[in-house]
Amino acid sequence: MKIIVHFGPPKTGSTAIQAAIWQNRKTLEEAGILLPLWGHDPVRALATLYHHPDRPLVPALRTHFHTPEAAMRWSENSWQRLERTVAEQRPHTLLISSEHFASLKDKEPFIARLRALSPDIHWIGYARDAASLYISSLDQAIRSGARMKDLESPWEFTYPKTNRYKIYLQEFGPERVTVRMLDRATLDEGDVVQDFFNRVREAGVEVPPIKSPQGQLNASLCGAATAYLLTINYGFDRWDTGDGGTVKERMALIDRLRGAPTLQDMPRLAFPDDALRNVVRWRAREELRWINGKFGTELDDGRPAGAWPTWDEQRGILRDWIMGYYNPEAMAKVLPVAMNDPRVKAGASAVQAA
Repeated sequence: MKIIVHFGPPKTGSTAIQAAIWQNRKTLEEAGILLPLWGHDPVRALATLYHHPDRPLVPALRTHFHTPEAAMRWSENSWQRLERTVAEQRPHTLLISSEHFASLKDKEPFIARLRALSPDIHWIGYARDAASLYISSLDQAIRSGARMKDLESPWEFTYPKTNRYKIYLQEFGPERVTVRMLDRATLDEGDVVQDFFNRVREAGVEVPPIKSPQGQLNASLCGAATAYLLTINYGFDRWDTGDGGTVKERMALIDRLRGAPTLQDMPRLAFPDDALRNVVRWRAREELRWINGKFGTELDDGRPAGAWPTWDEQRGILRDWIMGYYNPEAMAKVLPVAMNDPRVKAGASAVQAA
């Protein structure tokens, strides 16, 4: 059996790839590819056991579990189900996908458990421009409940460490570890889904034509909605336990902010100037150069960024930048959506006429 592992990392097209796997599951399964898409969160089902058991539950897991121990038991049960299924069905290919595989605390036992299923393992991941990743990560952190003090400024942002790739590269060699640059200009057909399944085919798996999901998945919020969420995060404890209902209400709020027609044309969070974009890339230059050297990508590693402002000045720049989206005109559109005003469903004209 051949095992294909899509290991992310986060914010590199994983949601699109996973949506494509789900939407094309019948086609893939008919081709003899085992997809362990069981339970309420298949992306975390195998990763949770080896992720960071010493950390509090993230909000996504708190909707189902009250303790880390309960989540770990669920993950172990998922592994045992996978092992039984492989033994019973003996598929020619197993395909698993989780952006969390890149940041496991215990990668060695994770690798050992996969090898017990089959030694023929291929790894596929993606790397993203540092500046683009920073913006996306900032948006994601705020959606997850981060407060201003928790956010990294451009001068503090840490690009994912190369050890996310190194252990897999050391264990399996460059012929079995593929990392592609997440850029429409370099992806096959400009599409991360088609690019991914072409890499699966290169690994020797016969994959029928795959349909890519339509629309943008896990899209960022508009800048004003992001700033609004930041202000209400002071009443939300993202590391609390036993409040699954609160987490679900918050997720519903984010879905409304993302999908509201009245907010679609509002500007997304973006760098106010090229200087901050360059700071992020220059700070990440060692990691970017290592990835470029190992995998042949062409990630921009910036240029010398000059003198940095003081820490207090950095925090002030970050605050003023994000909260610059928080203004009366923008909040007149965001607040009705946040408060679930039924008139929003009728469009902007209904709200403005009130």
